[in-house]
Amino acid sequence: VLLLDDPIGFLPDLIRYDGTTFHQVSNIVKKINRTITQLFADPSGWIYLATVGNEAVASSLWIYDQTSGELEEISGVQMGRISTIINTKNGDIWVGSDNGIHILGSRQKAPKLRLTTVDGLIDNHVQTLYVDSENRVWVGTNDGVSIFQNGRFFRTLTASDGLNSNNISAIIESTDGSFWFSSFDDGTLSRFKREDIPPTTRIINGPMNGETVGETSVNFRFEGGDASSSNFRYQFQVNNGNFKLTDDHGFDNRAFLVGLTEGLHQFVVQAIDQEGNIDQIGAKSDFVVDSLIPISQISQPSKNQVINGIFDIEGTSSDSTDFSHYEIRIHDTDIVFGGENSVENSLLYRWNTFAVNDGQYQIKLVSFDQINGSYDRQHKSEIVVVVEVDNTKPKVKIIRPLQGAVISGNIEVEVSLNEKHITHCTLEYSPIGKEWQTVGEFPIDSSPTVSPRLNWDTSQIDGHSSLRAKSTDQAGNIGVSQTISIRLKNDSALPIAQLRDINQPVRGEVGIYGMAKMRLNQKTGLKSTSVEFRPVEGNINWQLIYQSQLQF
Repeated sequence: VLLLDDPIGFLPDLIRYDGTTFHQVSNIVKKINRTITQLFADPSGWIYLATVGNEAVASSLWIYDQTSGELEEISGVQMGRISTIINTKNGDIWVGSDNGIHILGSRQKAPKLRLTTVDGLIDNHVQTLYVDSENRVWVGTNDGVSIFQNGRFFRTLTASDGLNSNNISAIIESTDGSFWFSSFDDGTLSRFKREDIPPTTRIINGPMNGETVGETSVNFRFEGGDASSSNFRYQFQVNNGNFKLTDDHGFDNRAFLVGLTEGLHQFVVQAIDQEGNIDQIGAKSDFVVDSLIPISQISQPSKNQVINGIFDIEGTSSDSTDFSHYEIRIHDTDIVFGGENSVENSLLYRWNTFAVNDGQYQIKLVSFDQINGSYDRQHKSEIVVVVEVDNTKPKVKIIRPLQGAVISGNIEVEVSLNEKHITHCTLEYSPIGKEWQTVGEFPIDSSPTVSPRLNWDTSQIDGHSSLRAKSTDQAGNIGVSQTISIRLKNDSALPIAQLRDINQPVRGEVGIYGMAKMRLNQKTGLKSTSVEFRPVEGNINWQLIYQSQLQF
């Protein structure tokens, strides 16, 4: 109990009353040695004692711990003339003075925060503090009232708002929710009852009505409307999540959403007026996020493939939601083909490579999606495949054997190739009047200076033949060498033909005996046999005397 001795507050002593008896606490007064003007007991049992102050000498603030009996001055930093002390629901101790407000944490002896006009306080000469039912702090000053909530001053009340005087001496809340203010000026009372009509909210910028957003982020701007408020705070929610303020205090009228997933989303914003009324309906926006790029794939040709002729470029150009079109562009040409329909692993473009020179080309597939509204943007994807066009037949020439050569047994055939994309080269021969037959395939060396060579066993072939080489490149072009004529002379390849000697003059009908058969290592049979004769003297041609399809 603080016993007042005169209107100024100078006291002869400090009295403690335990409910039955008054006890004089002279030891505290003697140590403080100044008149105590403010007493406050916090829930933890600490008693705060503020001394008298004036314009020349600041108040001092002491803490008395009832449990330990310790008394300590904590106003090492000048707090000014202390006029009021309260505590808020979170346990903080607020000390009001003519030097603003000093806030101490629960059972803390050093101020953690000072609030002044720099922070939005209407005046630094604080005369009374009051905590209402919503844990808002009402600050009565020499120049009006400031209201503090959620870490900042959000409203002021002055004579222009209906107060009888700005020189506030006391504040209290009544049961009907109105607030009463007394004044140092003339002792009159002012009554303030806040408006309870909620404001309205309107979105003035941002996607609406299911519009498409082409990114995973979007920005909204909004405004509040109210008959008696000009300053609004805002809270918003996304997809039925928790509401949160737009910034630390909610005064920003913008919300920037990031990290949105693909698909449908809902944004709701609610305005809060200066009386704390919330627009429970709020303003809503439904929008769709579509930030994925289309699919661009070229399955044919493959990277660095050699192509020729009329070539089908195949692949995929599609989008799961809003495909627009695709383009095929071939670098260093005027070819730009546009397709309006999506393609799934099928024909994209049929390219006539005969219309361009041989060489390397880049095939680029670019896929586009649609632009749906002002908040969407066109997405595109592309893929590039490098190919080589080769419409030139490879050049191949037989170097050995030479034209007209007589050959027997094993020989080496050598060719020259003028083509960097050769896949294989074969040697073919044709007996006179017969179809071409494959002898074998030349080994292909990566070095262009090495002439391919092939060993050919001719021992089973006899007679005149034609010889040629055929080469095929990666594009499928086929080159054929010159055709050379050769004579294959291999007695071991001929059938056995023998006549028995007669060795005597003959006349009339004569029996001729002999043998005609294939050799043991030959796999073919005789086609025909014949017997011919001619006179020894004279230049007379051979004459047929017998021919048979049978061996005898």
